Amino acid sequence: MLYFRIVKFAITIAIVVAAIVAIKSLFRGGDMVAVSSIESSIHTIGRMETAKYTATINVHADNEQSAGILAFTGLTTWTVDYVAHVVVVAGVDFNDVTISMDNGVAYVHVPDAFVFDDLPVVNETTSYVAYTDIGAWSDYREGTISVLERNAADQAKSDAAASGLIALANDNAKAIISDAFSSSGIQVVFD
Repeated sequence: MLYFRIVKFAITIAIVVAAIVAIKSLFRGGDMVAVSSIESSIHTIGRMETAKYTATINVHADNEQSAGILAFTGLTTWTVDYVAHVVVVAGVDFNDVTISMDNGVAYVHVPDAFVFDDLPVVNETTSYVAYTDIGAWSDYREGTISVLERNAADQAKSDAAASGLIALANDNAKAIISDAFSSSGIQVVFD
């Protein structure tokens, strides 16, 4: 009987030690993952944000086309209302600005402003799902919120373009350049 207790105790100790070793390796990090290569590059970015468009966009999605005997009960339908707080930023790339001097006059070419597509448009911190009604047997998909965020971002970009964001960004870039040169007493001519 004592023999079985000793064996049981030894097995318990072995399991505890193995668990501690496994847990330590998880917290140490790197032991379970091997990175074989990392690709990196450095690019010069000389762009300046010169205008931004902010809005709150309400996006509604549902499957009202759901038919069948249970559609009127709401068991096969779903509805989602998403409130997206969006920011669309535009500006110019100062790496593409050309300046030539002639007799104390700076001739400046400013490229057209553009929307910075690499910046997030939807602020996921302040955006939220305002309403959901998802039936038990509906065809609601988990990725629906991501689709609504993309729809809100696309709507924000088209609204920003229609509001004159690009023209404002161009004007602001020229004003910044003009102020920089005029503080030095240099006249600026834009082409």
